[in-house]
Amino acid sequence: MTTIYLIRHATPDVGNPYCDYAQAVELLNEYNQTVKLRLEETCVAPSFEELPIYSSPLPRAKLTAETLFPTRTILFDERLQEFNLTIAPIKWLKCRFQHWLAISRLLWFLGLHQCGNTPKQEKQRIADFMQQNLLESSIIVAHGFVLREIKKSLHKQGFTSKILAKSGCFTVECLSK
Repeated sequence: MTTIYLIRHATPDVGNPYCDYAQAVELLNEYNQTVKLRLEETCVAPSFEELPIYSSPLPRAKLTAETLFPTRTILFDERLQEFNLTIAPIKWLKCRFQHWLAISRLLWFLGLHQCGNTPKQEKQRIADFMQQNLLESSIIVAHGFVLREIKKSLHKQGFTSKILAKSGCFTVECLSK
C-alpha cells in the first residue's frame, strides 16, 4: 500500500488589515518571508512513520516541517513552492489583505493578471515533481494550491483521502491506495 501525507503549513501570523495596493504588495512580501507562524496549530498532528519528507523551501512550510520533524532529514524542493502569487495592480482598491490574495489569484486563474508562470505551467511543475518523487510512500509539507493539485492527481490514480488533523491553515491529510 502507498501512503502519501499532505501537510499544509501553519498559519502565518501577518494579520489581515485593510490596505491599498502598495500596502498589499508589502504585506505579501512579509507573508512570503515570515517566520512568525501559529506553530501551536501543529500540536494536533498525528505521529508519522519513517517516510521520506519533502517540503517547500518557503519559510512558512520549511518552519512547519522542521517543527514537526526536528530530527529527520527534510528534502527541500523548489517545485513545491506556492503557485505564482503576486498582487494584481488595482490601484483604486482598498480591502483586507486576504481579499487581495483571493482577487489576485482569481484574476491570475482567469488570465487577467499575467505575471510569472501561467496556471498550466504551475500545474506542470507539480506533475514533474510527482512523476519523480511520489512513486513511494512519503510526506509532503507545502502550500494549499500545490497540495490541492497533488491531491487531485492522486485521486485520479485511485487514492482515497482522509483528513487526520486541522487547525487554522495547518492540515494533515492522508491519501492511500
